[in-house]
Amino acid sequence: MGVISFPDAMTLAREAGLDLVEVDANGNPPVCRILDYGKWKYEQAKKERDARKHQRGTMIHEVRMRPRTGQHDIDLKVRTAERLLAEVGRWSSCARSPGWSGRRAWRGGSLASFSHRR
Repeated sequence: MGVISFPDAMTLAREAGLDLVEVDANGNPPVCRILDYGKWKYEQAKKERDARKHQRGTMIHEVRMRPRTGQHDIDLKVRTAERLLAEVGRWSSCARSPGWSGRRAWRGGSLASFSHRR
């Protein structure tokens, strides 16, 4: 439409039954649009919802072990951790001490370094 004075733009917006929305306040002259502001906000929120719906979240896989885990099982879990690191790029390890083992934490010492074995 070109450069229009503010009162004329407000008159055009009222006649159309729409809103005068400032798009760029820092421009010279400031840039405004005539649109239905409620409808525009709804469409923006809908676009954001759809974008979040199709967004893939960060997934961290966890490899868990206990103090009495056998050597073969530890080797298997190390291979699983290596595969996860290659496929996903991140994983975490958790050495669990359930029940009575919590009082005998020294048994889990060999598990603490399991992620650094290979």
